Amino acid sequence: MRTLLLLIGLLAACGPKDTPPEKTFSIRLEPAVLNLRVTETGNVKVIVSRSGGFSEAVMVTLGGENTGLTADPLSIPAASSEGTLSFRVSDAAKIGTSFPVVQAKSGAISKSETLTLRVAKAVAEATKITVKDNAGSVQVRQGFGNVTLEVEGKNLERVTAFKLGDLEVSALPGRTSNQLELGVKVPHGANPGAKALVLTAAGGDTTFPAALFITPITSGPAGNDSTGAGTTDKPYRTMKKALSLSQPGDTVRLLNGTYTASSGETWPAFGTNVTPNVPPAVKVEGESRDGAVLEGPGTTSKTVGLAFSDDSGAKTLTVRGFAAGLFVGSGNVTLESVLASGNAVGFGVNGGSIKASEAEFKGNKTGILLTGMAILEVSGGSSHDNSDRGVVVGGKALKLQAKDFEVFGNTTGLFAAGGAEVRLEGVKIHDNRDHGLKASEQATLSLTASELYENARAGLWFSGKRLVARGTTIRDNKEFGLYVEGSPDKVDFGSFTEPGNNDLHTNGPNGTGDQILDVRSDRATLGDPESFTLSATRLNGVTPAADIYPGDGKWPYLNAPYFSILGTNNLIRVY
Repeated sequence: MRTLLLLIGLLAACGPKDTPPEKTFSIRLEPAVLNLRVTETGNVKVIVSRSGGFSEAVMVTLGGENTGLTADPLSIPAASSEGTLSFRVSDAAKIGTSFPVVQAKSGAISKSETLTLRVAKAVAEATKITVKDNAGSVQVRQGFGNVTLEVEGKNLERVTAFKLGDLEVSALPGRTSNQLELGVKVPHGANPGAKALVLTAAGGDTTFPAALFITPITSGPAGNDSTGAGTTDKPYRTMKKALSLSQPGDTVRLLNGTYTASSGETWPAFGTNVTPNVPPAVKVEGESRDGAVLEGPGTTSKTVGLAFSDDSGAKTLTVRGFAAGLFVGSGNVTLESVLASGNAVGFGVNGGSIKASEAEFKGNKTGILLTGMAILEVSGGSSHDNSDRGVVVGGKALKLQAKDFEVFGNTTGLFAAGGAEVRLEGVKIHDNRDHGLKASEQATLSLTASELYENARAGLWFSGKRLVARGTTIRDNKEFGLYVEGSPDKVDFGSFTEPGNNDLHTNGPNGTGDQILDVRSDRATLGDPESFTLSATRLNGVTPAADIYPGDGKWPYLNAPYFSILGTNNLIRVY
């Protein structure tokens, strides 16, 4: 047994010994894929993992033939586990994908790792842009003319094309790789807003946003007519100055504040022929409707706030204290969200074609006065609390078309005379101190889906030429719903072929008077029953029976259901 144990011990002593770990390292690249353009520099982190007690510094270099690609040698000290290798790409580099080798050495130990490198063509970039001789501002007003942009960046000598929004731009002499001057033309009518500079080179386009900002020709209380630039950051003081520099296509912008004669404004004289102060195809736009205010010397001053030329207009401002706040004598004009208040006439029209949206005529003597030969289209907005009439329409060939408009708090809400043609859709006429709507002479009216209510006398007093109503409500007027006099050619509240779908109710004293009172002139013989017709029209909740109703000459008289015909030989036809 002793011999056996000795043998086992001897064999154990003579067995293999443990091998010590190898002193070495490995490297890893982050990122493993690098995307660069010609002339660019990119960085790759080289991460060293040491093992087996290895603790030496590692030298990293770019190995092999790499035309157009360079990298400075990198030493990663013993105390560090990583370093950054910077790659530079020149014009000599191959465009596309290559696989340069990164080599790492320390003594006799050498390791390598392959990098995937994707090289694209060079682009030109702008890093800073200023407007020459513009006190550091990039704002330029409409119609300024020629300006110079000073561009700083890289690869600017490689630029092959320029674009600056919708403006005309060209390169000026003296370009270098990092400096470029561009000549820019800012014409009248240039679209306001920020203009991005797009530089095109072999590698594609780069964009510098808001390189130039075009403003309307701007005035404001903090501005100066002599030293201002007509921009938002350096405005003129007066609207007069801005208008004098404007040409077709321009916008004159008024910053919030009050514009008066004492601040340098001058106003057109009000008379038979008004000389416009707004040039052709120029828009006047306030910063806000209630904030930008044109204030005149008073309603008896014979002045006009804004008188418009052809294709001009106004937006978001207030005009007050004039004989006429707004005036159009001819041409196409647009108004949007304007307020005419405290004038003798809020809006005077003697001709032209006008479109007004969301306009308000408040606290004038007359809200809107239309005469001559003109066309006015109104959508939204109101004419209210004027001391006389809300809207007056008269003239040989004048047309008013109003949609979703409101007329209230006036003496007479809307008055039409002469040869005026008035079309109302979705209009509300109410709470006026006399009639809601009155028409006479050769005026024609067309009402669709409208409401006439709570006026002090008649909802609709008609002695004009022709009246057509569809889907219209006339209610709660203090004397009459519909009052018809004179000798109209036609009163049509529904026909045989087209239902009226109107509703007249609770008109007259205590809501029990005549919903329709017909006092047309007496006729020598029996009248034409087709000149006054009703169909599908309710009177105090009752639809009259189909018949021809003759006049009875009695008044007050409720001829069931609630209409009276006073003129001899007059008829109302009900379908």
